[in-house]
Amino acid sequence: MLKASGNIPCKIIFEIRKARKSDLDELSDVMRYIPNLRIGDELPFSSADELESCITNKKGLFLVYVKNDQIVGFLYGVMETENTACIVYLGIVEGFRHHGFATELVDKFIIEMNNKISITKIYTLTTNEIATGFFENVYNMNEKANLAYLSKDVGELWDSIRSRKTSDDKIVQESRKQ
Repeated sequence: MLKASGNIPCKIIFEIRKARKSDLDELSDVMRYIPNLRIGDELPFSSADELESCITNKKGLFLVYVKNDQIVGFLYGVMETENTACIVYLGIVEGFRHHGFATELVDKFIIEMNNKISITKIYTLTTNEIATGFFENVYNMNEKANLAYLSKDVGELWDSIRSRKTSDDKIVQESRKQ
């Protein structure tokens, strides 16, 4: 199980990158420790083949958040139409939540998908109250029809994305609180 370290001063390297086939085993392990990803008793990707097909999906984007060579979070999203993207899964290992990692993943996803297809709309489907609160609070996404559908025009998000410090390749931080 991944755990955040104590109050030891150290150099921490964070990286957001595209998932690789070599990440399959570690991603499978990480998903086991994020209970909110479960749909009933099932994990989101029922097999290694399904997970690999998501990583290699040309219409999708599978990002991982890596801290010191350990995956601590991920986001998988897809192009729905020529200008609409959907965030399918977003997960952060519990000891690493509330540090802005999910926000950085979503920002990176929006930027990368916009570079790919010039998206104008983004949405996510969720019944998870924590995820719903995250998307409503950070991205000001509004409910449509019910709590499970959150949608936003991307043009409205650019200013907030630009104002945040978004990881491009690597962020090196001196950390005293991890």
